[in-house]
Amino acid sequence: MRITTSDDKRDFLLWLQKRSSDLARKGIVFSLSVDDLECPNYVDLHVEGIESNEAVCSRIALLLFRYLRGVWLYRFIGRTLWEHHSYLDDDEQNLLQVRAFREMAMNYPAELAKDSQEGMESRKPLLYLQIRELLLRQGEVHLGGVMTFRFAERMSLIHDVVKDTVDSFLANKEYEEFVSVLRFFADSAKQTPGEIHLVCAQNVIRAYEENRQELDLTLMNEIALKHSSRDLHPHDVLMSALITRGPERIVLHADAPEIPFFMTVEKVFGDRVKKRTSAEVDPFLSEFYPLEKS
Repeated sequence: MRITTSDDKRDFLLWLQKRSSDLARKGIVFSLSVDDLECPNYVDLHVEGIESNEAVCSRIALLLFRYLRGVWLYRFIGRTLWEHHSYLDDDEQNLLQVRAFREMAMNYPAELAKDSQEGMESRKPLLYLQIRELLLRQGEVHLGGVMTFRFAERMSLIHDVVKDTVDSFLANKEYEEFVSVLRFFADSAKQTPGEIHLVCAQNVIRAYEENRQELDLTLMNEIALKHSSRDLHPHDVLMSALITRGPERIVLHADAPEIPFFMTVEKVFGDRVKKRTSAEVDPFLSEFYPLEKS
């Protein structure tokens, strides 16, 4: 068996050592030898307790398959993060390594080979079958080569999962930093008595004073147009108006359980926010809901 990196050799031998005790109780004993103690690129794996060569190859192939799907994959994800996203600190890399590995385990199970016999109910993982074929035909296997050349599409998928995991993390981190800045300004602004009602019905959000008059955003829109080279999203203008106004309370009225903008408002204004979620029990929402249907 060809193992080219010292980390892979260490991890595989430690992993096999943990597996060997359970197998020994079944009468199956593994012994290892290496070609060079200083740099053991080749690891010879000997099996006792199994008579046929085919059974030995099947057992070793299953061990290697489980190692590659577990320990090797986890380390490969960590190595990919370090090589392509070195700007992340150690804690962030460790977190994303776990997330990407979990994503692969939950949503991308091992690829199964097509049934070789019509009517077969059990199907074997393709990676396992290819390793067993190599062992039966050549008597050896190159772990890195198996993954790099025989499973190029799977390797590409792993890279995609890592990239998506990092992109999602960075987007969420940027959002949290954005919310933190808004919270700072909201906490620093002087509060004014009274409350503002935010009404979301059929994905349209409107802001109202206590007297049911719609909140005037004209000034905020003018300021936004004056200081920005592009049109700001209406939600950005509304958030600026809320921070500037600094209401003592903000009451949320929604016809759906989760409104992204409302979730941001809750994060920014904290305890000043109250929620109402049903038109049937919320007179304010039921009063304005017909406006959204017209």
